[in-house]
Amino acid sequence: MDLLRQLKENYRYSDFYMPDERYEQYLRQLRTVPLTQELVDYLCAQIDNPKSKRSCELRFIHLQPLFLNPTAPCFDLKDFLYDHLKRCRRPWLRMFYLRAYAQYATEQELEPQLAKFEDMMRKYHDYQDFAQILSPAGLPFLVRQYGYPRLKQTLAVAIIEYTHINPKLRGFFTLTVSGDPVSLLPPEEIHRRFQEYLREKEEAIRGLQRTDQEF
Repeated sequence: MDLLRQLKENYRYSDFYMPDERYEQYLRQLRTVPLTQELVDYLCAQIDNPKSKRSCELRFIHLQPLFLNPTAPCFDLKDFLYDHLKRCRRPWLRMFYLRAYAQYATEQELEPQLAKFEDMMRKYHDYQDFAQILSPAGLPFLVRQYGYPRLKQTLAVAIIEYTHINPKLRGFFTLTVSGDPVSLLPPEEIHRRFQEYLREKEEAIRGLQRTDQEF
């Protein structure tokens, strides 16, 4: 049975539109096997699938082969990736559209997209986004791979913006250079930090309420 047929016959996702483990095992093979136009078309169709619109994770696992497989740059994906890059509103996923798009774009073509990405990072400070943006799979990879001055500037912006995130929400996980998640803390420590963070937030809210009452 060929891989494309395996993918089509096993496409499913679990609750909350998370990738199904068995299906993901088949999909991982596309990181290394030589891609065909039919396989590339399948990946693009799944990225565009309305069900994938509800899940960054589903879009991401179908995007991974397009920036990991060494044969991916042989296919004409520049416009497709550019269109998704422009429309993506989740910073961490936008980071990986950037990584895929960088295979086709010139340094000059990347610069306006990096400027918009910097603006996005200044507005949104979700710890999950920055854990992935600053992971070995994210901006550090692009800086090592291409070395463009604007990429180094964007990485510097990400590092600065990361400091705006509460320290108790930092360092939970990262991604390997391939984009696979790696936990950096045991679950008990993550739970303890979350509880401390929530207590601090509640105390701050109560403090503001008392101040309002005084006035």
